[in-house]
Amino acid sequence: MSELVIAYRIYPRISKTPAFFPDNKKKLAELCLASFGEALQGVSAKLYVILDSCPEYKEMFLRHAPHAQPEFIEVKNCGNRNTFGIQLELLLGQKSEFVYFAEDDYFYLPESIKIMTGFLRQSGGFITPYDHPDYYNLPYHNFSKKQVHYRNYRMTEQATSCLTFMTGINTLRRTKHALCSYVKGNSDYSMWPIITRHRLFALKKYRMFSLNAWRYGLFDILLGKKYFLYAPQPALATHMESTLLSPGQNWLKMFRIKSENLGI
Repeated sequence: MSELVIAYRIYPRISKTPAFFPDNKKKLAELCLASFGEALQGVSAKLYVILDSCPEYKEMFLRHAPHAQPEFIEVKNCGNRNTFGIQLELLLGQKSEFVYFAEDDYFYLPESIKIMTGFLRQSGGFITPYDHPDYYNLPYHNFSKKQVHYRNYRMTEQATSCLTFMTGINTLRRTKHALCSYVKGNSDYSMWPIITRHRLFALKKYRMFSLNAWRYGLFDILLGKKYFLYAPQPALATHMESTLLSPGQNWLKMFRIKSENLGI
C-alpha cells in the first residue's frame, strides 16, 4: 500500500494568464507535470489522473510520473467543481496514510512532496505547497499565526488556501462535509474557514466569505473541530498565475531552465 494517494485533475484550457506558456496549455501542463514528477522523489505514491476532456494527455503522465503508476479517469466537460468532487470521492475511499489534491497549474521544487508528508506525519492537519501572495497583501490574513520549523522551512498557519493541498486520510474523512461545500457552490476562500476556524466573523469587504462559511458549514463549525492549515515559507511550489507567483524564489528562471531541459 502506498503512503500517499494523489488525485491530479487536468483540463485542456488555460485559466487566467500563466507566467509561462500563456498561450499553450499542453506545454504549460508538461512543464508543471515534469516538476511534479521530481517532487515525488522519495515517496511511495499512487497517482490517479482525472482527465477532463483531454485523453491525449495520458502519454505525458506515463512519461513523467511512471513510478506513481498513473491510473486514468476520463470525464468530459465536468468543470472545476465537479472534478474536485471526483477527487474528494476518490480519495475518501483510499487506505493510504496521506492523500493529495493536485491541480494542473502548479510548478514544484524537487522532493517537495516528501517534505510535505514528513511534516504532516509530525504535525497533522493540512498543508499546501503554495505560499500565496495574499498572505502578505490582504488584511484578511492579518492575525497571529502559529509557526513550526521543519527542515529549512517555516510552516506557517494560514486561514485559507486554494484547492491544491495534502492531509491525512482520517482528517479528510472528518472534514469531508466542509470540503464538499465547494462542490455545492461555496468558494475556496469560504470553504477553508469552516476547517481552520479563522475569519468566521470577517467584516466589510470580506464579510461575504464569513457569511458563506456559516451558510455552507454551520454543522461543522458548531460541532466539528479546528484544524491547522500550514503553508511553507519559502514555498515548495507556486501557482502559475503570473500575478500570484509565490514570493522568495526566481520562478521564471526555473521555468526557463526546466522547459529548455524538456525541449519544449
